[in-house]
Amino acid sequence: MGRLLRQRIHKQRAKRSDLKSLRKWLHMRGAMWSPKVTYSTRCIAGFGLIATKPLTKGEVLFVAPRSACLVSRKDRGDTQRRAATKLIKEARKKSRSKWRPFLRTLKPAPCPWTWNAKDRALLQGTELEAVVQLKVARLDAERRLVEEVLKERVSRRTYAHACAIVASHANPWFGRSLTPFNCTLNYSKEDHITFDEDEDLVIGRARFDTHAGELFQTYAWAHTDLIYRYGFVPESDELLPEDVVSIAINDVMSACDCEDSPVARLLLLANACDEAPYDGLDDVLTCEIGVAGEGLGRLVACCFALNANHIALIPKLKRSPPSGDADSDAWAACLAAAMVDGGVHEDMKPIAETHGGDDRDPWPRLLEKCQELDAQCFDDAVDIARLCLE
Repeated sequence: MGRLLRQRIHKQRAKRSDLKSLRKWLHMRGAMWSPKVTYSTRCIAGFGLIATKPLTKGEVLFVAPRSACLVSRKDRGDTQRRAATKLIKEARKKSRSKWRPFLRTLKPAPCPWTWNAKDRALLQGTELEAVVQLKVARLDAERRLVEEVLKERVSRRTYAHACAIVASHANPWFGRSLTPFNCTLNYSKEDHITFDEDEDLVIGRARFDTHAGELFQTYAWAHTDLIYRYGFVPESDELLPEDVVSIAINDVMSACDCEDSPVARLLLLANACDEAPYDGLDDVLTCEIGVAGEGLGRLVACCFALNANHIALIPKLKRSPPSGDADSDAWAACLAAAMVDGGVHEDMKPIAETHGGDDRDPWPRLLEKCQELDAQCFDDAVDIARLCLE
């Protein structure tokens, strides 16, 4: 028998042993699962869950009590420090850890903060470049706090991998928890199971009627989320529903030759742009363009406002209602209308309701209004938006 074959057989035996220990541990913790479902080592990622018989929509498949979930207080922002500290502490207990059978089945996802510098260079020019740089620096700072709690040294690799396990496996049940069954489902673009928290239980039900076979779940609906939290993207070239192109307002301001304009933050109040959705990038404002072109109206509106006499806009914006009064995009459109012509905010509400469609999106009508106000400025704004997209 060759060496590679012996290693493969040894790994398979170890996996089967881990699953046997896990099943015993789950029973002791009060977890339950349907006789139609079982763990398997013959799945995409090594471990997985399969249905041995057809399932019916709404059928209860899994019940995980709180006692079977590794619970930690949820950290604020993009940090996994509390849960990662627990993982490291339990891992160092080895066989003395009461969580060992469960934790042995959890593997760190290849999140980009675990990549080497050469691989991280692949993110250059993407919106994740700065995000991952900040994350790596933040991990170093957090690691020192973890060492103080554990009173022993923690390597960069150990802490980064512990954070990767939490980022890719944790859910917001009971604060933040690593939950059996849910942690073992592999990725697909379609969820087979829905999970709900019910007092001290997490209950998994079949999302629809399905045949026997491996059970999957969707991890995220955008490629950036999949890369950041899981370190992979689907093989298909298809766009995902929440994919966006982020256009930095700083780039728009440069194109409008108004880098020193104070209008950018006022555009944020107008709901015409957003703060970058990542920790440490609060000062980065963006317009996000969706897969169906959502957000193009907001981008052109920003270009129009910045390309206009931006200093003259400031008193108009200061007279506008506070952002706390905003309850819809119609309010934002009213404020944007004030930006471009100093008009009354209420003027846009009936327009939004009449022409906004089911989602009451006023931006297309706002663009028409911009064009009516100043055709040349509008044409310039469209050109600037096109340049920013390119």
